[in-house]
Amino acid sequence: MKERVTYPINVVAKLTGLSSHLIRAWEKRYSAIEPARTDSNRRVYDERSVEKLKLLKLLTAKGYSIGTIANLEAPRLRELLGSPEHHHLIPLMEPKNEGDVVQRCLKAVSEFDSQKLETELVRSSLQFTVPEMFDKVITPLMHRLGEQWRLGKSRPAHEHLATETIKKFMWSVQSCHSIHSAAPVIVVASPKNQVHDLGAFMLAFVASSEGWRTVFLGSNLPAEDIAAAALRVNAKAIALSIVYPDDDPQLSSDIQKLGILVPNTIKIILGGQSVYGYKKEIDNIGGIISNNMTALRNVMHGIRKG
Repeated sequence: MKERVTYPINVVAKLTGLSSHLIRAWEKRYSAIEPARTDSNRRVYDERSVEKLKLLKLLTAKGYSIGTIANLEAPRLRELLGSPEHHHLIPLMEPKNEGDVVQRCLKAVSEFDSQKLETELVRSSLQFTVPEMFDKVITPLMHRLGEQWRLGKSRPAHEHLATETIKKFMWSVQSCHSIHSAAPVIVVASPKNQVHDLGAFMLAFVASSEGWRTVFLGSNLPAEDIAAAALRVNAKAIALSIVYPDDDPQLSSDIQKLGILVPNTIKIILGGQSVYGYKKEIDNIGGIISNNMTALRNVMHGIRKG
């Protein structure tokens, strides 16, 4: 007989994007799930519990009270997540074919259908972990849209619709993160001449999912403002997103200036599509290049451990 796969609570927290504290609260207060116990009395959770927690996370982000939905079965929870326009159900398990997911997202964007795009993102969040979703769905989607725009195959409006829909979706998921008041602080921004802020927004989201308090400053900020904010909030790290171009002399200067303005105790993390164009400057200031979300989580975990 096939052995049932189970996960400890720290793994479930990473798979669902919920804090261990919140999982325990939903379990004890609302009997949302019932974990098994190991011989040493440790909680372990099966795949059905993990999927139910993901569904509960998405529904509470949409405004449902956990008390009213905690005892519903997974089919009913998926029904509540269905599109109000089409009343279709979001399947619990689908093949993990990220290429198909990206293609469906691109089609939704081309049709200016933000509802359809959001539905695809919800489906993805049920199938992929947070780092997988960024690395396999959202990042490739935005790269493809950028390529289409440069080739004249799409309009800026397409990219704007995708950006705002993705940000709305991430905000709804981020609201489930429970951040301790004593958590380390990270300042997140896009530096001077970087007008796109989705990359920075994604950095902030991952930081929050890792238990950091995030100060999100937006886009096109000079080094002086970023440094001032980091010093004011006693930040442990700064994360910057660099999208385009990869050869801006003003940005090269600002990266080096930032390294001078903040002490070595504040780690500077840089990511984004064009980050390697500034590798020399980043190396000079002792910065850390992290060009995918899985790597970013590892970097942030290392900084937090000290």
